[in-house]
Amino acid sequence: MNEMTDIYRELGKADQQEKQQRRDSASEMFLEAERLAAEYGMELWQCSESHYRLIGPKWSINIYPGNRRIYRNRESRAPHLNLPGKWTLRDVVAAAVKTMKRTRDP
Repeated sequence: MNEMTDIYRELGKADQQEKQQRRDSASEMFLEAERLAAEYGMELWQCSESHYRLIGPKWSINIYPGNRRIYRNRESRAPHLNLPGKWTLRDVVAAAVKTMKRTRDP
């Protein structure tokens, strides 16, 4: 039983380290992603170390890179974003740009 506890403890540590690496990576690419968003009339906010918000013309999306979760505000009609399984902050902004281009230019 003690051996299983140690295994789960180590797996938990590895998971936390991976989440921290994704948060650090998002923080490093924030300025680049913010510029890309601004070029297409969107705003990217860094609300905390683990929370970002992408704001479009009539919608907003909450982004949590550490645990790879994205939540759309219920009141807004945020676009569906086609993302790879292991996405980054830059991938989210690029997918939003691609969706906006597609809806503007039929």
